[in-house]
Amino acid sequence: MIRKLCLIFTILYLVIPLGTLAQTTEVALSIYGAPSLTLGGIVFSPLQTIIQSFSAFTAGSFSLTSQDGSSISILFSDQTTSVPVDFIVSSYSKSDILSAISLPAGLDIIGDTFYDLTAFYNQAFKTSFDDDFIVEFHYTSEQVTNFIEANLGAYSWDSSQGVWVSSFGSIIDQVNNTLSISIDHLTLFGIFGQIGVEEEEDERIAPRIEEGIAVLGLPAGSSVPPLPSSPVQELLRQIQADINQDNKIDILDFNMLIANWWKTNPNNPADINNDGVVDIFDFNLLMVDWDL
Repeated sequence: MIRKLCLIFTILYLVIPLGTLAQTTEVALSIYGAPSLTLGGIVFSPLQTIIQSFSAFTAGSFSLTSQDGSSISILFSDQTTSVPVDFIVSSYSKSDILSAISLPAGLDIIGDTFYDLTAFYNQAFKTSFDDDFIVEFHYTSEQVTNFIEANLGAYSWDSSQGVWVSSFGSIIDQVNNTLSISIDHLTLFGIFGQIGVEEEEDERIAPRIEEGIAVLGLPAGSSVPPLPSSPVQELLRQIQADINQDNKIDILDFNMLIANWWKTNPNNPADINNDGVVDIFDFNLLMVDWDL
């Protein structure tokens, strides 16, 4: 993903930020110009842009409310940056972004807005921070009417690989319609969800170890491999068991595992225990973490 800054001295959109820790000014916009986003060789202009300045070792926050009713908030701790930065959030339309890149299979975006995050230090791109900061996405109840809200996840665009990457550890607050992530990098973000299958139906069709062994024609009493015991090992196993990286271990991961059954190709995401083959041991691990 290439960001191109056209150095112009007019303001396309000015948002007055919340709080008093930082300021948005015409000077900042004239220095950095109007942000744009290039995907698939197409240059897109943002719907809205907000710039917030953060001092070194200073906590603060600001928000941008989009035209579709959703919003994004950025929250810095006093350890996020050791240098002063100008933080820029730009919103882009669903129709523009999806004309250049596709969504992950089986998922759709919540609302009509993608958010691109950039930052500058001494007028140069800042690509990392000293500590994580919080990004909180707010969506409306209407926007998740046809989605399984508990399965929502934040995804970031990896331009080097040309894929959407799930932000593991998304925290969903269904009462206040928010999804929060902790990150230290900047790129294009969207909130995605799964349409169609209700949670109860998913639970009814969920395979279990005993049924799965019979369906797959495996020997009765197939053993379950020893499971990692430390918290770090358990977390890593759960990440690997989420084969399609949608922050949910469910029927979609099971389907991917069956599609890769007995395959031995390297770096196979369905090879949960990384032993070089997709087999009963991976199936058992998937069942252990089912519905997390």
